[in-house]
Amino acid sequence: MIYVILGYLMIKSLSQYDLKKVLERDVSPFYSPSLGSIQSALKKLEKLGYIEKFSDNETGRKKYIYLITDEGKSYWKDWVQSDYDDSKFEAQLNTRLFFLGLIEKKDRSIVVDKAIGYLDDKIIAFEREAGKDHQYNQNFQDIAHYQLKSLDLGLHTLRQTRIWLQDLKGDL
Repeated sequence: MIYVILGYLMIKSLSQYDLKKVLERDVSPFYSPSLGSIQSALKKLEKLGYIEKFSDNETGRKKYIYLITDEGKSYWKDWVQSDYDDSKFEAQLNTRLFFLGLIEKKDRSIVVDKAIGYLDDKIIAFEREAGKDHQYNQNFQDIAHYQLKSLDLGLHTLRQTRIWLQDLKGDL
């Protein structure tokens, strides 16, 4: 969530309410933001010095606008080009691709190459597991069959994602 918020603040300074609206509109397929999670993320980012808030009293109501600091920009750019976290790959990939246009053209291939490298490692691990001679008790053959089908689906998904990323890399 913090990287999505920082990404949006790289584009434009926003209020908490505006952030909630834009998150609901644009990123709900890979994030489901609640007001509480947005508030928590904003507090964390402010405490770390990655964002600042200022009061906007044009409407007569107390409204805070958040903007990203230079440290926040640097932190976000470093994260975009960092290695992928095993447990959060899909969300990280979606976030990085969503904001890929915010980083310099020469650095975009780094993001895609790291994702491809991550997938290559996963594909090898899945192929190794799929290639094992799985011996099961006769009573569990039906269960094992579909467990192996699940492994096959995971392998198919990884390969297709890799192909898609290779195509994207060609577009860069």
